[in-house]
Amino acid sequence: TITVQSGMSSYDVAVLLEAADIVDSASDFDVYLNQNGYSTRIEVGEFKVTGDMSYEELAKLLTNG
Repeated sequence: TITVQSGMSSYDVAVLLEAADIVDSASDFDVYLNQNGYSTRIEVGEFKVTGDMSYEELAKLLTNG
């Protein structure tokens, strides 16, 4: 479970995911979020994430998409 707090950037969230061994590269995941329009739609809250989730699955979860 990761906790996204108010004011966190998409990169901050990507760093959390990298630290939790969910994504290999915070930079790569942040680029994905930005290129696909998710970076400004990340919600605040707690999210249950697993290491087998794709970038798309993670992005949709974090944006309640």
